[in-house]
Amino acid sequence: MQKNEVSVLGVSEVRWKGQGEIRSDDYTVYYSGGEWAERGVAIVVHKSVVRSVVKKIACNDRIIALKLKVEPVDILIMQVYMPTSEYENDEVEKVYDTTEEVLQEDGRGDTKQHHIRRLEYHCWR
Repeated sequence: MQKNEVSVLGVSEVRWKGQGEIRSDDYTVYYSGGEWAERGVAIVVHKSVVRSVVKKIACNDRIIALKLKVEPVDILIMQVYMPTSEYENDEVEKVYDTTEEVLQEDGRGDTKQHHIRRLEYHCWR
């Protein structure tokens, strides 16, 4: 991350249990996992950005989000680990529904882009 000057990075397949955060000298890892060490998501944030984090949303082992207070507008960053084609459509729909809830509650914005991505997913399956 330092070499490429990346300040925020979303990660899937973290495989950590529970939810929380881990701090090091330069980075903080916000993570969300399940009861077992499988799946899991995280967002890694550089120390220069951590002070802008105003809300952590650890939904489940597939979705985590951070709300950043920045100018001129706040930013909602989400890391979503979508189910593969091996899973039933119900599992996929749950992820879409949860994503939609987070966007509606914390994004406070137009979810048109979400619906476009959803359409693309169904077209490429």
